[in-house]
Amino acid sequence: MSPRTVLRSVSLAGAIFLALSGSALAEGGGASGADIGGILRHLLNLTVLLVFLGWVLRRPMGDFLQSRRFEVKEALDESWNAKTRAEEHYQEI
Repeated sequence: MSPRTVLRSVSLAGAIFLALSGSALAEGGGASGADIGGILRHLLNLTVLLVFLGWVLRRPMGDFLQSRRFEVKEALDESWNAKTRAEEHYQEI
């Protein structure tokens, strides 16, 4: 995953978080005034966490997705071969 993609994902998650936290405060469950400082601290913590996880998991996730792609391709090839054999058997019958 490129740094640009990570940054875009974190920005989107932050915008969603900020929008949802504003509506939660508007419901009356929060303090009398919006604590923008607290929201920004949580947003910063979330951003740091997501960037760190993206950086740490970049290599294992890439390896996992590549091996999974290979497994799916093998399964599709096997099913295609089985279908071809079944059609040949059907034509014989």
